[in-house]
Amino acid sequence: MKHVRKGSLAIFLLGCVMVLGLSCTLGLNGCGKRFSREWCDDPYWISQVGDSYSYGLRNSTTGDGFMMIDFKGFYGRDTVWELISDCTVRVPYEVFVSNLHAEVFRVVLIHGETGEIETLYRDGTVGSASISLTPGKHTVRIIGYGARGRLYMKLTIPQGVTAVDRFSDRW
Repeated sequence: MKHVRKGSLAIFLLGCVMVLGLSCTLGLNGCGKRFSREWCDDPYWISQVGDSYSYGLRNSTTGDGFMMIDFKGFYGRDTVWELISDCTVRVPYEVFVSNLHAEVFRVVLIHGETGEIETLYRDGTVGSASISLTPGKHTVRIIGYGARGRLYMKLTIPQGVTAVDRFSDRW
């Protein structure tokens, strides 16, 4: 009876080790195969409705008009702000990215009415500028392929604009 239990236990443990090994392999290589690096430069894919992403790790901190996201193993497109404007207005912003290691990492604004894409951060650009909004809904997305690092973004929200960050309860 003890030999049957030991044999069953050994088979069970071997099965668990095989499943764990397979899941680690799929987790490390699966994201890169599910997303294409070329999509990160495709305006049609970037501006599609809905998000499509995978993170190995994502932690965020948000406050009134700012967010900080630590990420690792990021692939895809992820909306981080939704901006709803009642009027034509300029919105000042700051973007800083640190400890970035990525094949591709961008922060873009997608204008809701036209689908036009405006790049707010790409390839080491940092600092501040402003974006022009027309009445309607606009989205700020991060685009990445094999990306890790920290993103800090601050918006100075003027009257007539509602900003909802993806990490708040209002989303």
